Amino acid sequence: DSAGRTAAMASGGVPLPTATQCATKVELSISCENLMDMDVFSKSDPLCALYINTSDSQWYEFGRTEMILNCLNPKFAKRFVIDYYFETVQRLKFCVYDIDNDTYDLSDDDFLGELECTLGQVSFPFIRLLFKH
Repeated sequence: DSAGRTAAMASGGVPLPTATQCATKVELSISCENLMDMDVFSKSDPLCALYINTSDSQWYEFGRTEMILNCLNPKFAKRFVIDYYFETVQRLKFCVYDIDNDTYDLSDDDFLGELECTLGQVSFPFIRLLFKH
């Protein structure tokens, strides 16, 4: 529908659920441990790209962290703020690359690994801890 296309364009191409659904904001921070060292004379220079999949079968890039030079245990400063829709399964894919050049295209960089999960899986344990007191 027209409203859905307008919402998708406003969100950078990521199709969003309708405004009538209950939502809250979730902030994600990303870190990695024991990444593979893909470089010969230095350590990997990791960057994490976050992809979202909502109602269709296509993944949409939501954003990227900064690249951290020579690091196998990065704690990225960049945080992602995502609208969490309670009645919608929002699939996430975190892809980590060793950046070896100045191009935006990640296909020419070394792939270090990925994690697929839902936003609910990474949000709810933290939310429960906040309200346990």
